Amino acid sequence: MWRDKNGRPSVSVWSDRDGRHSVSVWSDRDGRHSVSVWSDRDGRHSVSVWSDRDGRHSVSVWSDRDGRPSVLVWSDRDGRHSVSVWSDRDGRHSVSVWSDRDGRHSVSVWSDRDGRPSVLVWSDRDGRPSVLVWSDRDGRPSVSVWSDRDGRHSVLVWSDRDGRHSVLVWSDRDGRPSVLVWSDRDGRHSVLVWSDRDGRPSVLVWSDRDGRPSVLVWSDRDGRHSVSVWSDRDGRHSVSVWSDRDGRHSVSVWSDRDGRHSVLVWSDRDGRHSVLVWSDRDGRPSVLVWSDRDGRHSVSVWSDRDGRHSVLVWSDRDGRHSVSVWSDRDGRHSVSVWSDRDGRPSVLVWSDRDGRPSVLVWSDRDGRHSVSVWSDRDGRPSVLVWSDRDGRHSVSVWSDRDGRPSVLVWSDRDGRHSVLVWRDRDGRHSVSVWSDRDGRPSVLVWSDRDGRHSVSVWSDRDGRPSVSVWSDRDGRPSVLVWRDRDGEPSVSLWRERHGEPSISVCRDRAGEIFISM
Repeated sequence: MWRDKNGRPSVSVWSDRDGRHSVSVWSDRDGRHSVSVWSDRDGRHSVSVWSDRDGRHSVSVWSDRDGRPSVLVWSDRDGRHSVSVWSDRDGRHSVSVWSDRDGRHSVSVWSDRDGRPSVLVWSDRDGRPSVLVWSDRDGRPSVSVWSDRDGRHSVLVWSDRDGRHSVLVWSDRDGRPSVLVWSDRDGRHSVLVWSDRDGRPSVLVWSDRDGRPSVLVWSDRDGRHSVSVWSDRDGRHSVSVWSDRDGRHSVSVWSDRDGRHSVLVWSDRDGRHSVLVWSDRDGRPSVLVWSDRDGRHSVSVWSDRDGRHSVLVWSDRDGRHSVSVWSDRDGRHSVSVWSDRDGRPSVLVWSDRDGRPSVLVWSDRDGRHSVSVWSDRDGRPSVLVWSDRDGRHSVSVWSDRDGRPSVLVWSDRDGRHSVLVWRDRDGRHSVSVWSDRDGRPSVLVWSDRDGRHSVSVWSDRDGRPSVSVWSDRDGRPSVLVWRDRDGEPSVSLWRERHGEPSISVCRDRAGEIFISM
């Protein structure tokens, strides 16, 4: 023992029987222990303690059998542990702890056999772990966690064996995951989720093997889906849905493999389909449907492969079909139908290949046919039918190739034929028939090519011919026969060419005959 001037022990050494140093103490002027060394039987340093002026432990070292330091502790002035190191048999650092002034653990490192850090923990002022890193055998970080001041998990990263990011989670202040990324083996982003303040997913992206986004969903603050996109393997847009604030589908687009728009649907505020467009392979619109506020179909258009309009339907507010147009391959109007309020067809037009109207039908409010027109190749009306309110045929006209009326039929209210006129190619009257109420022909006129009357027959109520007139080429009557009620000829007159009467035959009531030359 060695003492200082004041008699205080400054150096103390205690040895065992073998004379090896076992305990060594060195004190400062105040007598406080500053350095303490304890050795084992082999004389190797096992425990070393260095104290500051206040006697608090500042540095402590514990060594193993080979003299390597296994545990090292360094303390600050307040005696709190600030640095702690524990090593394994090979002298490699296995556990390292650094503490702040409050003695709370701030940094902790655990190393594997190769000395690589496998677990790293960094804590905040409250002692909560803010950063945690766990590494695999190759020293690559496999799990990383970063927390905010409240200790809630804010960032979490999990990696696979190759060190590629497989799972990444970022959380908000409430600890809800706001960003989540999951990657596949190749390190490409496969699933990405971004959430809003309420923890609802606002953006979701799912990618395919090539890293291209295949599914994308964006939601508004209420968590309702606002934009959704699904893509195929080539990354082309296949399905896109845009929704309004109420979450109802407002715009939907479906595309084919070539990325051309094939189906587009736009809906109004009530979620009813307002506009629908279906396109063909060339991207031309083939089907278009526009609906009004009540969701009833108002305009429908169907087109063929060449993009020409083939079918067009326009409906009124009640959803009844009002206008329908069907076109042929050349895009010319072939069939047009206009319907009234009750949905009955009022106007129908059928056109030929040249686009000229060939058949036209106009109906009144009751849906009865009132006017029907059929035209020939030159667009001239060939058949015209006009009907009255009861739907009975009142006027019918059939025309020849030159557009001249050849057959004309006029009927009365009862629908019986009253007047029939047939003309030849030159448009001259050839046959005219007027019928009475019972439909019996009362007046019949046959004309020759020059239009002169050749045969005229007038019948009585019973349909018996009462007056018959046959005229010559000059239109003069040559033979005239008048019959009585019983049908017996009463007066017969035959004239010569110059119109003078040649033979007259008259029969009285008694049946006597008078002949004059």
